Amino acid sequence: MIKNNDEQKVENAQKAYEQAKARLEKAKRKQSEKQRKHETHYKCMMGGIVKKYFPECMNYEEHELNEILSAALATNECKSVIARITSEAGQTAKSGKASPPAERTNRITAQKEPSVAGSQEQSRTNSGSIFRRAKTESEVESA
Repeated sequence: MIKNNDEQKVENAQKAYEQAKARLEKAKRKQSEKQRKHETHYKCMMGGIVKKYFPECMNYEEHELNEILSAALATNECKSVIARITSEAGQTAKSGKASPPAERTNRITAQKEPSVAGSQEQSRTNSGSIFRRAKTESEVESA
């Protein structure tokens, strides 16, 4: 049976609609996957930072780390550092210029004062963290 022209147009429109719907779903899946990969990378990076400056974290359970971080973030020192960094980020966003990470690190490191003597020293964090790391044997011998 031969289909008339109107029926053919409806079928073609239906087919185009289904194809467009499939393309939309594919684009949504791709965007979702890209966002999930970005979030995973960010979480791994943050975990790496914690491990780098607080290597003992591997000895604790999750609830213990939550307690440690809650206590650390509740200190006035930590709150003031967070406020300063947030303020700097706000100023940077307003000016449209980003401060190079190395420049920020050097500026922050220069502001820190050593607060622990003996076999421990303050970890080299940008936040002035309360976490300490033990000196290695070579650092102790050279001191």
